[in-house]
Amino acid sequence: MHILALPAIFILFVLISWKGEESLRPAILLGAVMWGFFVTVMVESLSLFGLLTRVGVAAACWSVVAVSLLLLFTRSGGIRPDSLHAAPWGVTGSRAWTGLLAGLGLVIVATGITAIVAPPNNWDSMTYHMSRVVHWIQNQSVSHYPTDCVRQLILNPWAEFAICLEQVLWGGDRFANMVQWFAMLGSLLGVTLIAEKLGGDRFDQLIAAVFCATIPMGILQCSSTQNDYVVSFWLVCFVYFGLVVCLNPEGRRYLISLLATGVALGLAVLTKVTAYLFGFPFALWFAYWMAKSRRWNCWKPLLTVAAIALLINVGHYGRNIHTFGSPFSSVDFQESNTNQAWGVRYVISNLLRNAALHLGTRSEQINRITTGAIEKVHVLLHVDASDRRTTFGRYSFSVPQMNRHEDGAGNPIHLIIIVFTVGAFVFLGRKLSAPSLWYMACFLGGMLLLCLLIKWNPWNSRYHLPFFVLASPLVGLVLKRSLGYKATVGVAIVLFICALPWVLFNKSRPLFGQDSIFVKSRPAQYFVNQPEARQPCEEVARIVLSHECSHVGLVFQGDAREYVFWVLLGSVSGTGPNIRHLCVTNESKEIGKAEPYVGMPDCILTWGRSCKESTIGDPLILDKVFEPAGIRLLIPARNVDPDRTVPGPR
Repeated sequence: MHILALPAIFILFVLISWKGEESLRPAILLGAVMWGFFVTVMVESLSLFGLLTRVGVAAACWSVVAVSLLLLFTRSGGIRPDSLHAAPWGVTGSRAWTGLLAGLGLVIVATGITAIVAPPNNWDSMTYHMSRVVHWIQNQSVSHYPTDCVRQLILNPWAEFAICLEQVLWGGDRFANMVQWFAMLGSLLGVTLIAEKLGGDRFDQLIAAVFCATIPMGILQCSSTQNDYVVSFWLVCFVYFGLVVCLNPEGRRYLISLLATGVALGLAVLTKVTAYLFGFPFALWFAYWMAKSRRWNCWKPLLTVAAIALLINVGHYGRNIHTFGSPFSSVDFQESNTNQAWGVRYVISNLLRNAALHLGTRSEQINRITTGAIEKVHVLLHVDASDRRTTFGRYSFSVPQMNRHEDGAGNPIHLIIIVFTVGAFVFLGRKLSAPSLWYMACFLGGMLLLCLLIKWNPWNSRYHLPFFVLASPLVGLVLKRSLGYKATVGVAIVLFICALPWVLFNKSRPLFGQDSIFVKSRPAQYFVNQPEARQPCEEVARIVLSHECSHVGLVFQGDAREYVFWVLLGSVSGTGPNIRHLCVTNESKEIGKAEPYVGMPDCILTWGRSCKESTIGDPLILDKVFEPAGIRLLIPARNVDPDRTVPGPR
């Protein structure tokens, strides 16, 4: 019952936004922005008092917020009957129109089923997305804690805030993937509204939604607990409400749209660092527009937007400053992820290499030819294609093979269509609204900023999702005007057909096949991306539970799949042992010197690194290594019953 609180609050926000003269689509976006702000305030507020518990969250949702919203909605006079006819696109009777809507429905339903049936199993989900959530629930606060996976602390947390509330109320991760799925739904709605603001008719808006819905990376991610679709959605909201403010500065909804612009920008920044890159060009455009229309009075709305965005992020900034001395990340993290070489040729290098991530095919020979061609261009640029200053870690550049995994899937057809759209825009400039040119410059500028600042790595295509989503409205505007109605419908049908393998055969969460989410057990699905670790992890968990360890210490390398142990030990639902990190080596180690992180755990697990026995304390009786994962289990002497037989391998 408690899990219904969150959707109930969202629905109430939408109903409050939906006035008689307001259509439903903008009301949904405004309701989502209000809901996102509510989630942030509630998580941060409850954490201050250590009340991030089921009782605390349920009380905040039902007793305070829901009752207040119901009263507010009742006093607002409700929705006028004449507004109920307003549908997103209406019914045209066209077979093509009906078919495209049916295709959208197929993608939405199939990915929704995948999201709710499959558990979180992405690598990043196991190492930090879901791990930070369970630490917060255990600590009853989002305050930083000692961990050797600094990504659990420094990276922007809004998507995990939403997952945390769901998990607190439900008692498990059944709905964890739905945050990204709802972000996808919101993005489909948002791009149609942006297309409308740029002068697109209903068909243009539908094509924008089709383009967005069929992005392979988006299809794969919307059923996971990654956060690229969430940041894309908040950026879409920021752009839409920014356009409302700039295009209609005297409108009755001006103040509400201005506040929504600031909140959406703040939520985007609180979700992922890429929001700075893709949001900055639009922020400059809106600032210029304000300055042009309001002259010296532009400082008031600009300051309002900036202040709201900063306020939303002040909690996360404060925790990072206190632990790492920087609001964004540790020095080591910044150096390993941001470019150390600057100049036009390095931007061109990164632009080519990032584009190459979407050019992979099933043929290794073709991929080698493409790799060689790009390397020859680098020779002309006098730049190493794997320059350590612009390349993450020890990776070397190569064009990847086409795949259906959310860590590195490319969007080849969509990239080709965007290139065509930009080229066709030159010939259609007079047929499109003036803001369309600025809009195109802004989403292209976001990609240039990414290439300027972020090192290339094999999974950068994840970071490109906002680029493809924000490109959707312009694609909707240009295709029909350049190709004609019938050809545009043909392109949309091709997009749906080409999207089917990603919809039905997601590498991590397939709907069909021997590894189908309907065939493979839920516990087994957690290990889909590392199947060799399942047996040793389950064996470790069995021994830990047999020793009735109430406190488990982890000595893990930075990117170990920590979350699976929370699942196997029952700690996700709150019935298992308390879990914390030991022998932390980064700045968060100082947090471990105070309660509740001091004291000797009952069991210790090491994975990828070791901890000196003198640091742990008591002598160790059971010292067992589990292959092939290389997990080591240590039981302090005081916790081993000499008459108890240690369970052997199954």
